[in-house]
Amino acid sequence: MFQQNYFELFGLPIQFDVDRTALSSAFRSKQAAHHPDKFAHADAATQRESMQASAFINQAYQTLLSPTQRAAYLLELAEGRVRSDHTMRPDGAFLMQQMMWREQLDEASELDEVEDLIDTFRAALPSVESAFVGAYQGGDLELAHHCVDKMQFIYKLVAEAESKEARLADD
Repeated sequence: MFQQNYFELFGLPIQFDVDRTALSSAFRSKQAAHHPDKFAHADAATQRESMQASAFINQAYQTLLSPTQRAAYLLELAEGRVRSDHTMRPDGAFLMQQMMWREQLDEASELDEVEDLIDTFRAALPSVESAFVGAYQGGDLELAHHCVDKMQFIYKLVAEAESKEARLADD
């Protein structure tokens, strides 16, 4: 099991787009077969193997569930290693967009303003994800890394906006 990549583990094609229903179904099946509770009365070695398998299955599921983690994992598979040595390509337009979005989020004081920003941020994701797929499939892994960076920024911004939304809703 530990020799399989995450896609193989769940019987999915190695690609960015994932059938979430198939992923969830395969996860539940694998987890049921290897859950530590099932081996509570087994010997220590079997219990340890079950816990390791369960942890591996959980990590694989969480990775494939998250678009940014899935994209980074695809790049890891393509390059044969985890890579942290790339630097963001200069992208003046995206930098300006980041600054504008941050300023808008900082200045938003009404719930509906924040909700609109969340919609705006989420609406930017499909084009970045599509750019990732194109770069990945075209073998431009450097550009694909930069798309992952952009996705991470946008998802983080969405999370910050949702946090602000929750604070405003509580007031």
